[in-house]
Amino acid sequence: MVVACVALFVSLGGTSIAAVNFARNAGKVDGKDARRAAASRALAAGDLVATIRSGPHAGQIPGKFLADVPKSDPFGRYLDVQDNAAGVPAVLLRRAGFGTISAACNDARPLAGVENPTMVISVSNESGGPMNMARRQGAANPAVLEFANGTVQSFGVASANAVEVLLQKPDGSVMLIDAGARQVGQDSPSAACHIFGVALNVSP
Repeated sequence: MVVACVALFVSLGGTSIAAVNFARNAGKVDGKDARRAAASRALAAGDLVATIRSGPHAGQIPGKFLADVPKSDPFGRYLDVQDNAAGVPAVLLRRAGFGTISAACNDARPLAGVENPTMVISVSNESGGPMNMARRQGAANPAVLEFANGTVQSFGVASANAVEVLLQKPDGSVMLIDAGARQVGQDSPSAACHIFGVALNVSP
C-alpha cells in the first residue's frame, strides 16, 4: 500500500510539472517566443518573427529583420514648370539617418509664355555628422566631396541624363541613388521635368 501511494503521488507530481511546463511554453517554437512583424528589433532579438499579415508584402518578413540586405525605395516625380519662376522643391525620398533628396523644376527662359525647364537636385545631410558624397551625370567625371550635417548640396541636371549619387556615413552605412532625369517641352508654353529612380541603403 505504501509503495502504491508513493507511486501515485510521484505520477501526479510529474503530471503537474508537465502541465506547468506546457503552459509556460505554450505558443513557443523550440522554446522561442513569436513576435509580430511590427515588433522592434530589440524586442524580437533572439525570438521568431511572424510574416506580414496583409498588404502588398503579405506573407513576407520585414526587411528590418534581415541583416546585410539592401533596403530599396523606388521614386518618381513629374514636375510642371511655373512660367518665369523657380520651382518649389519636391521631396523624392527621405531616409532617416541620412537625409532628404528633393528636386525642383525651374524656368530658365525669362520670356512670358515660353518655358525652358532646368532641374536642380538637392541632397540634405540629416545624419548628425559629416557624410561623404560622390555624384555623377552620364559619363562625366564624378564630383567627390564631404559635407557637414545640416547642410545641403545642390546640382543641376543637364538635358536628359542618368544621375548617380553615393552617400556614406562614418559608421560605414551607404545609400546609393540611381536615377534618370529629363526635361520635356523646351521653349514651349508647357514644359516639365521628369525624374525617376531607386535608392538602395546598406548598413554594416
